[in-house]
Amino acid sequence: MNGKIHLVFPILLIAGCVAPPPNEGASDNFSYISAGIEERTDYTLRQAPEPGQFDIPEWVTLDDGLSQDEAVALALWNNAQFQADLAALGFARADLIEANMLSNPVFSLLFPIGPKALEMGLDVPIDFIWQRPRRLAVAKLDAQSLSENLIEHGLTLIRDVQTTYADIWSAEERVRLAEQNARLRIQMAELAQAQLKAGDISELSASNAYVDSLRAADIVKDFSEEAAVSRHHLNALLGLISDNSAFDITPSDITPRAEISIDELLETAFAARPDLRAAELAIEAAGERMGWEQSKIYNFIAIIDAKDEGEDSLTVGPGLALEIPIFN
Repeated sequence: MNGKIHLVFPILLIAGCVAPPPNEGASDNFSYISAGIEERTDYTLRQAPEPGQFDIPEWVTLDDGLSQDEAVALALWNNAQFQADLAALGFARADLIEANMLSNPVFSLLFPIGPKALEMGLDVPIDFIWQRPRRLAVAKLDAQSLSENLIEHGLTLIRDVQTTYADIWSAEERVRLAEQNARLRIQMAELAQAQLKAGDISELSASNAYVDSLRAADIVKDFSEEAAVSRHHLNALLGLISDNSAFDITPSDITPRAEISIDELLETAFAARPDLRAAELAIEAAGERMGWEQSKIYNFIAIIDAKDEGEDSLTVGPGLALEIPIFN
């Protein structure tokens, strides 16, 4: 009976060998993404936003108009697609935890029926010794590749906001100029009517002036619709809804910068683009994954077999189970 009781201790010992969650990897990748975006653009992200909640940074106010920097900050905090992309970090961390976990041992008990003795078995997968490091390496590389891709998504969002912001400013300037032109055309049409009454011009000339005023009004309408479309696009990028989307565009002054050659730009792009780094990590992860798949050829299970010999005696012996790769 003592031998049977002592058999419980190795079972509990193995069951207690649960791998802790990894301390590195996707758990701090949000900070890495935020630092990567801030290093390139001086913009920061917010930590763990609530789903569907619209937040405005403390330094951003819509009452005095929306600058380009404020628009970018709002987008990084509230853009729905970017927040959905960031949610993939949770899956990456789950993959890391799963890759770090050990397979559970399997305890079997065969009851003594008739002349058959009581038998107990404990199957412990030992392939984690050479497979777990490769699993962890693949999961870490996948998490790093995801982080680089998310940095690229953030940079793309910043570019889209800046481009749309410029489109709105340009469209509203076109509307302003078109309205001035329309007012002048109306004044010219009114003047032409006065000249027609005085007999200074023909009716055809007066009609041409009136048609020009109508065309100018149509141009104002077209430019106004373009400006409205651009504003709706910017609202979607910023995560704004109809009841909090009233703001004015206040573009800042453009600071001239030194000219940079194409070769210097290409060198910077190859060194700093996160999507290129993500591609490199994906290739490296594929290599690690290939090694992991090759290691699966050697799948062993260590067996501890115990048999009741009667009279409170228990015999314990080791064993080994090996998968025979015939059909698969």
